[in-house]
Amino acid sequence: MPYYAPPEQLKRFAAFSGKASRYDAAIASLDVELGRLLSALEARGELEHTIVVVTSDHGEQFGDHGLVDHANSLYRQVLQVPLVLIAPGRVPAGMWVRFPVSLRNVPSTLLELAGLHGDPLPGESHTRFWQGAPADSQDQPVLSELTPSPRGLQNQRNAHGEIRSLLLGPYHYIQGADGSAELFDLRTDPEENRNLNGGPVLPETVLIRHRMQAFDFAFPRKAARPAVSN
Repeated sequence: MPYYAPPEQLKRFAAFSGKASRYDAAIASLDVELGRLLSALEARGELEHTIVVVTSDHGEQFGDHGLVDHANSLYRQVLQVPLVLIAPGRVPAGMWVRFPVSLRNVPSTLLELAGLHGDPLPGESHTRFWQGAPADSQDQPVLSELTPSPRGLQNQRNAHGEIRSLLLGPYHYIQGADGSAELFDLRTDPEENRNLNGGPVLPETVLIRHRMQAFDFAFPRKAARPAVSN
């Protein structure tokens, strides 16, 4: 915020009002600059020897679930970001992995594309999708976490503690610090407006809870105050 963009991009989205239009204009301006960068690399003959990754750290909310900005929920609007890999001769052009994967796997992917194997970094390289694994096979569960924001507004989902989520197949499960839980089926409810956790316990809920227990989210805890002597 406030989503700066050149006048020519602001004009493209002038028919729309509010912050979302400026946000779109800002992204469009970045898209133009990215195109200039790739064109320059190609003109110099360097693109074929370059690994390019386009991604983001988070999305943004514009009134979704009564929230704005980010860092206050783990809904799809803030979790889903682009991930584009360009590596001529190493990544197949036009390939599309049709289910969510985790950004935690990007470092391992880059090292393997650079020819460095056996790296000690966490995560699993995405190169497996074009080296034998079906492009539509299930990735490891996508985990997300958000630290507490006690100074935030009361409607923020992390106002009273940390929240965690796990995306397994089409199901997205969000667990609050107060024990609350939400379950969404992204196939039929991509905007996450219908919480399935309010009815009978679904087999998917049991499976996801079991998978979440296997992970140590390692939230920082308050350390004991050290004793000080004069």
